[in-house]
Amino acid sequence: MKTVEPQDHNAGASHCPFGRGSAAEASKNRLSAVSIDAPFPGESPPGEFGNEIPGPRTLFARLVAMLEMKLSMAKFFQKCRGKWGGLSVVRCLTSELYFASDPDYVREVMVTKGAFFGRPMPIVSMLKRVAGSGLLASEGEEWTKQRQLVQSSLQLDQLAKYARVAATCTSDMIRSWQSRQTVNLSSDILKLAHTIDCKVVCGHAPDDLSPTLCDDVEILVSMFENHRQRGEDAQARLRAVFVKQIQEKRAAGCTGEDFLSKILSSVDSSGCGITDAQAQDECLSMLAAAFDTVSSTLIWSLFHIAGRPDVQQRIREEVFKVAEGRSPVLEDLPNLTYTSMVANEIMRLYPAAWLLSRECLADVEIGRYTIKKGGIVMVSPFVLHRDPNNFSDPNEFIPERFSDEYEGRARAQAFIPFGLGQRSCVGSRLAKIELSLAIALILQNFELGPVSSVPKIEYGSVLRPKGPVVVKITPTPRLTERATKPGHPCTRDLDLPCSMS
Repeated sequence: MKTVEPQDHNAGASHCPFGRGSAAEASKNRLSAVSIDAPFPGESPPGEFGNEIPGPRTLFARLVAMLEMKLSMAKFFQKCRGKWGGLSVVRCLTSELYFASDPDYVREVMVTKGAFFGRPMPIVSMLKRVAGSGLLASEGEEWTKQRQLVQSSLQLDQLAKYARVAATCTSDMIRSWQSRQTVNLSSDILKLAHTIDCKVVCGHAPDDLSPTLCDDVEILVSMFENHRQRGEDAQARLRAVFVKQIQEKRAAGCTGEDFLSKILSSVDSSGCGITDAQAQDECLSMLAAAFDTVSSTLIWSLFHIAGRPDVQQRIREEVFKVAEGRSPVLEDLPNLTYTSMVANEIMRLYPAAWLLSRECLADVEIGRYTIKKGGIVMVSPFVLHRDPNNFSDPNEFIPERFSDEYEGRARAQAFIPFGLGQRSCVGSRLAKIELSLAIALILQNFELGPVSSVPKIEYGSVLRPKGPVVVKITPTPRLTERATKPGHPCTRDLDLPCSMS
């Protein structure tokens, strides 16, 4: 079994709850003296205070905890789980920060008692800077209306069309790889994701919309990391693109199959249509939410698959059996069970949205504990997925753990790569379709071999591999045969028609 050790690079820098100028920032020069694995002085073990939530008690212990969070939120969260169990609290200078890492507690916070929790206002304000009043940043009744609107454009019949777009774009990338021996996944897969996202959202490739569109989306998302002025400039350029697209689509009667055409032609429960400004915000939300999520997961997938010839062979045999020599399509995915296991295992190891937060709106009982109004509850799919209490050998890449025959520990309720509850990712089905189809198509056409060492994890807004990820590629016999025989019946598979080009 290949062990996948979690590695930090600036871990948690963009997710620490303490801003610049705080006590934690002022003490940053003392970070080197703090061991992330050392016990807290003045800490309380589970059970010592009865029903009082365990955690560091003395002022000094709490300051050490804040410094450790600044150094690595991921490692600190795992440390809390190991020392204090499924729920712990750090009483910070002005607030209480709760760490929920037991699946039962997480379900109570996100689902059963979700009405008692909302997103922290600093997070909502940051999202509004990025995506205006789109679904990504909305709250309350407005969020409910927007969620229904967006979901209407992600129904099964529409997903089938988006899946065909994803397959066409992936086939175009495969064609560009045919004369190469190595590929830089970090650049090629990100370009693929941008192309799919733009065709799904607007019906056009990025370069057809704006020569700077891909860069502008990346800059926009950098607003999560406080690059505010550059982000606002990029947002203005993106809005100009959307204004033109909205005008063109309204003039054409909104008959296209892309996301923007669908929401422009939709009405909400009160019979009202969407305004141009709202449509812009929804497009910003979609592109910002999609950026670096599927692409990062696909890069991690192909890297780990490259080091496992046995996994590659099983995927290839499954695709050949199900698709019978043609390229796989959406209708094949229910039968690509092993490919789905591989995708799930990568999402377990590297959940894109690795850290979530909820603000408690009123005192509420979670298990045998009370979480106080105003407290911030942190939930980490990354920590849940790498907890040996939930999954046997949690740092190992074992796709079979998602099969019915797996005999190790695998708690289904602990697997939440897209979040949980009402606020779970609205595009989760589309993301899983894109990921599974890409894995199937690439492995059908190429054998992969590792070149890069295991990348470090960069804990930003998503879990990215740090630095370029390079793999060797060798065309499979199927691709070689198709390339040498232009009349081969499979040649047409790489030229799928796309109604959204």
